[in-house]
Amino acid sequence: MIRKMTMISKIKKSFLIILGSSLLVLTISIVGLSGCGIKNTPSESTSTSGAITGKDDNAENTQSTNSPESTLQTTPNAKNTEGLKNDLSSYISLMGMSRDKLADIIKETPSSIDEGGMEFKSAGIRFWFDTKSGTVNQIFTQNKSIDLNGAKIGDKIDKFKEQFGKPVSDNNGDMHFKYGDVFLSVNYDTATGTTYALYILEKDF
Repeated sequence: MIRKMTMISKIKKSFLIILGSSLLVLTISIVGLSGCGIKNTPSESTSTSGAITGKDDNAENTQSTNSPESTLQTTPNAKNTEGLKNDLSSYISLMGMSRDKLADIIKETPSSIDEGGMEFKSAGIRFWFDTKSGTVNQIFTQNKSIDLNGAKIGDKIDKFKEQFGKPVSDNNGDMHFKYGDVFLSVNYDTATGTTYALYILEKDF
C-alpha cells in the first residue's frame, strides 16, 4: 500500500511537471505568433496607404477645369514644355509670334478652334491671330500654376489688384489691367471673387 501510494504520488508529480511545461510552451508560442501578427500589420497598412496616395495624386493631376465662360479642356496645373516657362513674362513673349514659331516653342501638335485660333491642350493654352500679320494678338489660359507676378489663377481678384494696381476696367467679372505693352483680362466669379481664367491682349477692348 505504501509503495502504491508512493508510485501514485510520483505519477501525479510527473503529470503536473509535464502539464506545466506544456502550458509554458503553449504560452510562449501564442505570444510569439501574436508578436508576428503585430509586426506585419504596419507594413501592410503602409503599403495600402502608399497605393491609395499614388492613385489620389494621379486623379488630382488629371482633373479637368470647367469655367462658366470657357470650354477649354485642360488640367488646373497644365504641364508646359521645356520651351515655355510658367511665368507671366514667358507667356507675354509669345505675343506677336507666328503659328510655326509657337509650334517650335510648345512642342505639341495644336488643334484648330473657333475664329481661326489654335489650342495646345497639354499646355493648356489658346492663341488667336491678327488677320493681317498672322501673328498672335490674344492668349487665353486657365493654367493655375503660372506665376503671374505673385498672383495665380484661382486666387481672389483682390490679389491681382494688389499685384497690378488699379484696373482700367471692371465689367461683370472681367477685370482689365494695363501691364507694359499688353493688357491682362482676368475673369473672376462675381459672387466669390475667385479668378478662373486669364487673357493676354495686344489691344484692350
